[in-house]
Amino acid sequence: MRGQVERRRANSAQPHDSEPATSSRDLILDAAEKLMGENGYAGTPISAICKESGLPVGSVYHHFGNKAGILAEVLDRGTRRHFTAMADAATDEAEPSLRLRHYFEQAPKLLIANVNIIRIMITTLQQPPDSSIAAHAHAAVELAASILCTVIEPVAALRGVPDPAATALRLAHATISYTWGAVITAGYDLERLTTQMALLHDLVRGAIQVEAIEAGTAAHNPEPRR
Repeated sequence: MRGQVERRRANSAQPHDSEPATSSRDLILDAAEKLMGENGYAGTPISAICKESGLPVGSVYHHFGNKAGILAEVLDRGTRRHFTAMADAATDEAEPSLRLRHYFEQAPKLLIANVNIIRIMITTLQQPPDSSIAAHAHAAVELAASILCTVIEPVAALRGVPDPAATALRLAHATISYTWGAVITAGYDLERLTTQMALLHDLVRGAIQVEAIEAGTAAHNPEPRR
């Protein structure tokens, strides 16, 4: 394994001793994400991460300090990668409601591609609430919610709900909870996951519309036709 890592670095080396395309830090995070997704945080010792990445234990401690430090970076990197990719996939839509729909249409394939991050978040949130492990997972949830809000809040504002930021945050957390349940029940079945995420889009859109109706603004801001 170590020989493979050395060859990978050699092949990606640039002139004048520039940094390799894949750093030792990324190799460790890739290995940890894979193993923690498959075996859980508790079931992934640092020795296994070293074996999977092909790097010595000293390199792991140098970059992350301890296993909890690895977890924090795995969750932060994976959450940003997943939710930012979903948001970026919808940026070609200028109209907020169409962008929201496009966002949920992109979700199934990206969820399957990032399923290890979701598994890690679910299992670490089950740790005692005052533990540093759970704290890292909660931080990742809040990061995910903040990214989701960038897609949901413009729709809430357009519909005229009284507090679009609060509505977006509430629906972002509900979206995360629903999505995790969908991943658990659908697994890698893209068709089932697509159906469940389409329903989630309808639920989010409907919740916004209900708040708009209650505020008396829905008639003045009709949704665009599909």
